[in-house]
Amino acid sequence: NEIVSGGPAPVGVRGSDLQLGGGTARLGNQVVELEGVSQRFNVGAPDELTVFENVDLLIEPGARLAVVGPNGSGKSTLLDIIAGRAEPVAGTVKRGKTVVVGFADQHSSDLDQNAVVRELVAGPHREPDHRDRALLERFWFDSTAQYAPVRMLSGGERRRLQLVMVLATEPNLLILDEPTNDLDLDTLRSLEAFLDDWPGALVVASHDRAFLDRVADHVLAIDPGGSVRRVPGGVSGWLAERSSGAGAKPAAVKRPHAVVTPK
Repeated sequence: NEIVSGGPAPVGVRGSDLQLGGGTARLGNQVVELEGVSQRFNVGAPDELTVFENVDLLIEPGARLAVVGPNGSGKSTLLDIIAGRAEPVAGTVKRGKTVVVGFADQHSSDLDQNAVVRELVAGPHREPDHRDRALLERFWFDSTAQYAPVRMLSGGERRRLQLVMVLATEPNLLILDEPTNDLDLDTLRSLEAFLDDWPGALVVASHDRAFLDRVADHVLAIDPGGSVRRVPGGVSGWLAERSSGAGAKPAAVKRPHAVVTPK
């Protein structure tokens, strides 16, 4: 299959810095609050698995949280609960009335392979217009790529398309699950620059520690056994804590953007 390029166009498409998103709905005082949240799978069965338990988490406007932990520790599960895509087996989740969630995950293959790029961005309830065209061009989708079906796109272009689709909804809580997978360096650098000025709340999980250290100022660390800790200072602070051997101690000082206090 031919790969449709969203790369350099003769005029304008890559001629300026990438602009991600055009608006953000105003957030109220409350974004998301988890109280005593636990998640288990195969409940009641001999192979019952506790992912995490008794988590209290407050996300306020301006929060910038990086979720870290070993493979299989429940990072994506925690993101799903925060976003409202999954319910915990115990505890409560409260969301502010003004919260608009934008969620970009790792499943670009879930996109309809026959759907046209510009129609996906516009959504099912309206026809594509000049706003969609402008947003796509900011993401380096030239006119040819905008009319291409998803099956013609490369993996990196599909990831870029997902970001366009999410930001077209103008969220104020942005949740990113492994956002750097398959992104080219230009898009990655521009995404980092965008998140520097992101006006809403941000929760992101990634194996790219340099990316997390750039965009987040607190870490939610999921430890073996299912405890969740908040660590200030971003990834650098978390790594320093680990090297000092203090990782088992939960932080007790309330921070302005996020609090995690395991019970």
